[in-house]
Amino acid sequence: MISNIYLLWARLLFKKERKPVLEDLAAWRKRHPIRDTDSDKMVTYLVPIFERKRAPNWSVVQTNLTRTISALRRQSDPRWRMIICSQDFPDQIAFDDHVQFLKYPASHNGSPDKVQKLRFMARYLAKTEKRDGYAFFLDGDDIPHPDLTRFILEDDNGHGYYLPKGYCFDAGERCLLRPLEEEGDTHTFAWLCGSSHAVRFDTRFDRSQTVHVSLRGDHMQARQNLKSRVGLVLKPVPFPAMIYIVNHGSSDQDILAESDGRKRAHAGLKEVKESEIDDVLGSFGTSVSELSR
Repeated sequence: MISNIYLLWARLLFKKERKPVLEDLAAWRKRHPIRDTDSDKMVTYLVPIFERKRAPNWSVVQTNLTRTISALRRQSDPRWRMIICSQDFPDQIAFDDHVQFLKYPASHNGSPDKVQKLRFMARYLAKTEKRDGYAFFLDGDDIPHPDLTRFILEDDNGHGYYLPKGYCFDAGERCLLRPLEEEGDTHTFAWLCGSSHAVRFDTRFDRSQTVHVSLRGDHMQARQNLKSRVGLVLKPVPFPAMIYIVNHGSSDQDILAESDGRKRAHAGLKEVKESEIDDVLGSFGTSVSELSR
């Protein structure tokens, strides 16, 4: 009953957030301008994970999450934090000031809930603090490059970033792949992987910019949606900045598509030469054995 009430409230709030922006972006932007960034900005990695009863294997979910946390702890710039959101507390994770947990208040009864958790995290942060920076949408099984946070904060374009370049690691086949394309709207890394966008998230003056999360839409159209809907022009990160892990048996792709999920992940990809794999993974601070656990 409580879950149903929350889900109804969240749907109504979602419509309320979207309406003034979609009806008249120019008027909304006049009331909520894109301001200069703060010297105290940071990158907040928003990480929704499975509800325990929906996870194919809760232990695998936590193992994957531990790898992602380790990758963030290797960031060359310390100005980051990670917010993990789920209905269930992951008890194998070491939490601290950098890695925090936010309990999601409702069950979706087996349906995917990643987008709803991202909105919930954005609203919570806007309600509880006044801060400037970038919100990065990160899956709890992917590996960011050690210099990703540094690049975003030092380049600091005030709008956001997307990742046209990256790698895909097939944990079952133990092979590394890269996208066929590194620019354009299809078959780039940002088209293939959800962990590929950072958007400006400024709650210093009001809560309005939580709508950036609500209006992002699917990751395949995120860059276009953010430009047309809220006037944010995302800039490409110029180096391969993420490893997308597939075929480990505990992702939405595995649940929704089973074997077809792997086929979708491999579409538009080509294998990296075996002689290059160690150097590529080493630049991320990881290895084939680490990613295959």
